[in-house]
Amino acid sequence: MPGDKNTKLLDSQIGNFLSSKLGSRVEVERLLESENIILLPMADIRGYDTTGMRAGIYITEAQNMDVNLMKLAL
Repeated sequence: MPGDKNTKLLDSQIGNFLSSKLGSRVEVERLLESENIILLPMADIRGYDTTGMRAGIYITEAQNMDVNLMKLAL
């Protein structure tokens, strides 16, 4: 699929979810550009540093994760 990471994620289920909760895809894109939200696939979570960030986390499809993967995300 062409595009950068955010474009690919916005075209997926998480993009639909965020658009419905935040008002529109345009609003989600604005928040991404201003870095008020960061979309990060689970494949990239290891080693991601949130030191100094006031961060919340939303994990989709968490019911399909095992305990160790959930601990890694948190």
